[in-house]
Amino acid sequence: MNTPNMWMKNFFEMYMKGDRDGAYRLKHMYIPQKLYKYQSLSERNINSIKNGKLWFCNAKNLNDPFDCKATYFNEEELLSQLKNRSVIEKKDVINKSLDFLQSIAKVTCFTEDPFNMPMWAHYGDNHEGICVEYDLTQLPYGSDFSNGLYPVGYEDKRYDVTNLLKMTFEEEPNQKLALLFFLMLLKHKSWSYEKEWRIILPDERHNGGLENFPIKPTAVYFGLNSSQEEIENAKLKLDKDIKFIKLNMHNSEFFNLDINELA
Repeated sequence: MNTPNMWMKNFFEMYMKGDRDGAYRLKHMYIPQKLYKYQSLSERNINSIKNGKLWFCNAKNLNDPFDCKATYFNEEELLSQLKNRSVIEKKDVINKSLDFLQSIAKVTCFTEDPFNMPMWAHYGDNHEGICVEYDLTQLPYGSDFSNGLYPVGYEDKRYDVTNLLKMTFEEEPNQKLALLFFLMLLKHKSWSYEKEWRIILPDERHNGGLENFPIKPTAVYFGLNSSQEEIENAKLKLDKDIKFIKLNMHNSEFFNLDINELA
C-alpha cells in the first residue's frame, strides 16, 4: 500500500486496530510548523482572514476531475466476496455510494511551499494575490481541525479499494473512514509540485462554506504584482501581529524571489 509518507502507513495501521489516540499523536509529530494558503487579494478574502474564517469546499467541487476519484474497484471480485450480494446488484449503486462518501466531506487546502511559481499563477491570482502563512502546530490537539489535517499522496496509478468496499458494505465503520481517507488524500503525481496538506471535515449541508478557524495567520506574503493600494488596505484591516511580506524579483541568474518585510 502506497501512502503519502511511511508514517501515514503506520498511522492507518494504528487507527484500524483501534489505537486512535496513538495514531493522532503520531500524526501530530509530523505536521510541518508552517503551512501556506494561496488566494486572491479580494475584499472578501481579507475580511475572512480578519474574522478568523477559512473557506471549505465540498469535496465534489474540487478543481481536478480525478480529485477524490483516485481509486477503482473490481466489480466481479467485490460481488463474489460479499456475504449478502443483494446489498448491491448494480455497479451504479457502488458508484452512488462512493459519490455519497465524497459529498459528505468538505476540504480546505494548504501547501508547504510559499514560493511555488505555478501555485502563485494558479491560486495566487497571477502574483496579484497573497499567500497566507499559518502555524498549524498551534491547532488545539484533538480538535476536529487537528484530527482532520493530512498530507496528500501522489501516485501514478489509482488505488484498488475492492477489499475496503467489501468491508464498507458489510458495515464496518472504521473501514468506511479509511475509504474516505483514500478518496480524499490521493492525487495523480502530476500535482506533486503542490506539496499539499488538507483539513477534511464532515459536511452535513453538502455545500461547503466558511468555518471559524481557531488560529490566526502568522504572515501574509504579497505577490509580485499586488498593488500598493490593496497592500495598504490589507495592512489596515488585519491584525498587527501578522508579518506582512512583499515579494520582489531577485536580480540574479536564478528564478528567485526577494523577501521584504513591510513596516
